[in-house]
Amino acid sequence: MIRKKYVHALLFCLMMAAFLLPASSVRAANPTKKTLSTNTTYTKYDITGDKKADKILIKTTGDSSTGDGTGLAIYINGKKCFSFSDKYYFLDQVTAQLYTLKNGKNFLYLYTPENNGDSPVCAVLQYKSGKLKKVIDFNTTLQKYGYHFSGSVVKVDGNKMTVKFEVMSYTTAYTVLKYTYTYKDGTLKRSARTTSVKVGYDSTSSTLTTAKSLKLYKSPTSESSCSTLKKGKKVKITGAYVKSGKFCLKIKTSGKSYWIKCKKTYPSDGVCPFKELFYAG
Repeated sequence: MIRKKYVHALLFCLMMAAFLLPASSVRAANPTKKTLSTNTTYTKYDITGDKKADKILIKTTGDSSTGDGTGLAIYINGKKCFSFSDKYYFLDQVTAQLYTLKNGKNFLYLYTPENNGDSPVCAVLQYKSGKLKKVIDFNTTLQKYGYHFSGSVVKVDGNKMTVKFEVMSYTTAYTVLKYTYTYKDGTLKRSARTTSVKVGYDSTSSTLTTAKSLKLYKSPTSESSCSTLKKGKKVKITGAYVKSGKFCLKIKTSGKSYWIKCKKTYPSDGVCPFKELFYAG
């Protein structure tokens, strides 16, 4: 009887000790994707990459009566690791998703939308040296070539993450590009420079008509044009190229493929280079 009481007491003590352990000492079991709500403290998930549960809090500030946010801060284990100030983002539309790759490495997608889908932050973040740092920034990748930037994570497969970039391009109006990033050298790195592309709000425009003449290039890195495509010609956009701030589109016309360089300024006449496409305000 005494032995049985001793065992029960020991088990009780072990259970209490496990309950009282700080979050950082408990092994985390992250799903591939976990949506995090703002102003809620989470203690079961790893975000620092050590495979131990962390204390995570995404705290927003603003006016709840109007829904306007004024700032946001992310605390990990009680320490502020990321923050920004902004007067116009929507408090109730913040998206925060914790993604975990097959190798256990963690990334946080954060989107804080305001009017027209713009946002002070739309990025994939990674915890490094006590801070959450942007490793994919949807606001800056194509910033020289348009406006109304946004993006999202499409899927995670093994140690790869596929993301979607959206931009109101000066060349093709609403444009969507998908790129795959692979975990390499401690972070996510884009796997290729070229990708498929969709243009137009319905993303079904396969054949377009030029509304003005366009210079053609043999490759996305060519400095000199090889020809000029006149107004009224039919083309099909078949691909995109992005590298070091350079954004080009691959087109097919009259059975031949060429590249066009995307414009860096809004056209003075307000007319999109293609008749079927139009700019949003």
